[in-house]
Amino acid sequence: MDNHCLFTNFTFDPDVYYFCYSGELKSLGINQFLVETLSTQLHCEVQCIAIVPGLQVQYSYPNLIVPAFSRRQESLPHSAVSFRRQTPDFLNDVSQNRYIRSVIDTLLTHQDQLMEATRTVDRIIG
Repeated sequence: MDNHCLFTNFTFDPDVYYFCYSGELKSLGINQFLVETLSTQLHCEVQCIAIVPGLQVQYSYPNLIVPAFSRRQESLPHSAVSFRRQTPDFLNDVSQNRYIRSVIDTLLTHQDQLMEATRTVDRIIG
């Protein structure tokens, strides 16, 4: 399988400060607090780029990246309409993804730092 994305709707804007979130889509909303705080501190527009593990039929959030699988996923049914890969597989897919690396390189060329927020939970032990 290629080393790109199953889905992305990210378009770079040089006038925006970006930070990266990698984790589950269900936790993406918490990043709005970070957007608001950074916007106030940096005095500019701030947006989150979300790198998420879940494959879905439709996405309704901006700046999403769903990395392609870095290895063949035997457990993905052919008729699947959604699929969430396990955390170790997701982290491996992100770290090996050329598109994500190119996005990060572009961001670091236009801003002096890159903040990353991570929230990935496979299970709750209790």
